[in-house]
Amino acid sequence: MSLFNTLNTIAKSIGDVTNDAIEGNNINTKLNKEKAEIANILAEVGEIYYEEYKNGAQVNDVVMDLMKKVDAHAEIIKNLENQRKGLNERNQNRGVKCNSCGCENGEGNKFCKECGSSLIPEPVQMKTCPSCGANMENESVFCGDCGTKIE
Repeated sequence: MSLFNTLNTIAKSIGDVTNDAIEGNNINTKLNKEKAEIANILAEVGEIYYEEYKNGAQVNDVVMDLMKKVDAHAEIIKNLENQRKGLNERNQNRGVKCNSCGCENGEGNKFCKECGSSLIPEPVQMKTCPSCGANMENESVFCGDCGTKIE
């Protein structure tokens, strides 16, 4: 009977440890949820203060320093968004350059307006690696995926 009592005690201890681990996990989940709620509320408070600051309300020096940091980051965001907008516009206005004569053609043109050459690129000839099945250009001597020499 002593062995049975020992095994029973060990099983109870393991059960207690498991239950404690589960309870600890549940507590951690609840703690994280509450911390996230506080962070959301503080963000809302910050947004209210920031709007008041933008509307000319007086704020203390500590809050003023934080608001100026927000303004600096907002200015960086504005500049980056303008850069992105300019890049997008530049790419949209870019036409197709003829490989034969170098003339800039409008987007969507199929033939060059100066020399009549096709603006549609020739399809690249491909072959398949016999070892791994990867696609590669016809001129390839070795597979770029597995390194097999192509005969």
